[in-house]
Amino acid sequence: MNNKGKPQRQFVANMALQHQKQAEPLHKLIVIFIFALSFLCIAGGIFAIFWNSVADTEFSLLGAELSTGHVGVAFMGIGIVTAFFTIKAVLKNQKDLAALPKD
Repeated sequence: MNNKGKPQRQFVANMALQHQKQAEPLHKLIVIFIFALSFLCIAGGIFAIFWNSVADTEFSLLGAELSTGHVGVAFMGIGIVTAFFTIKAVLKNQKDLAALPKD
């Protein structure tokens, strides 16, 4: 049992490889799309920093909070947080798929 009271599944390599292979195109699409958006946020943040776009900015995204006086820093923060949580979710999903029993 894990600390949340749920039974813990053991990860066994190649246990359900067919499930992972079926989900691979969707996972690739998600990662490419989110990284493109994250890249645009980071590039926009660099552009805003270069042009000295100053304003009080606060945001809370997926549990991460940022308060800054510069729009560019906030934009870059959004891009980094979004990319991080996307990778985390995709890797967790791959692990969960591998723990499924074979069909």
